[in-house]
Amino acid sequence: MTVSVILAAWVTFGCSGRSDEAAHQLIEDYMAISTNVKTKGPEVRRVLDELQSRAQSLKGELREDFYDRYHRLIEMSRLSFETKLDDSGRQQLADYIQSITGAPPARGDGRLEATVQSLTGAPPKFDLDFTISAAFACGEEALRLEMLLDGETDREKARKALADKIRLRRGR
Repeated sequence: MTVSVILAAWVTFGCSGRSDEAAHQLIEDYMAISTNVKTKGPEVRRVLDELQSRAQSLKGELREDFYDRYHRLIEMSRLSFETKLDDSGRQQLADYIQSITGAPPARGDGRLEATVQSLTGAPPKFDLDFTISAAFACGEEALRLEMLLDGETDREKARKALADKIRLRRGR
C-alpha cells in the first residue's frame, strides 16, 4: 500500500513538473512572438497555429485550467491580429479584454489615429486603441498564466522573471 501511494505521488508530481515545464515553454514562445515587433500578421498567425497545435498535443499533460486559459489566449490573440473584425469577433475580443482587465476596451480621442495618418499619409487599417487594449489584455493573461504555474502572487516579481526569460532567449 505504502509503495503504491509513493509511486502514485511520484507519477503525479513528476508528470506535473514536466507538464509545467511544457506550459512555461508555451508561454515563453507566445511572449517571444507577441513582443517581436518585426513579426508580420501572416507569420504571427502561423506561429499561433503552431502554439495551439503544441498545446493540443499536450492537452492530457497540461493542467486543465492552464490549457483552457491558454487556448482562449491563442484564440483571442488570433482575433486581435485581424485587420477587419466582424461584429461577432469584435464583441468576443471586447468581452475578453473586459474579463482580463476589468474594463471595456479603451476608446481614444482620435489623436493616435491622427498621428499615424500624419506619419504614414494614410489612416490606420484598424482601431488602434482597441488593438492596444487587446494586446495589453493578452500580455496580462500570459503573465497571469505564468503566475498560476509558479504559484507566484507578486506580479512585479513574475513580470521581471518573464521579461528576463524573454531577454535571455533573444540573447540580450
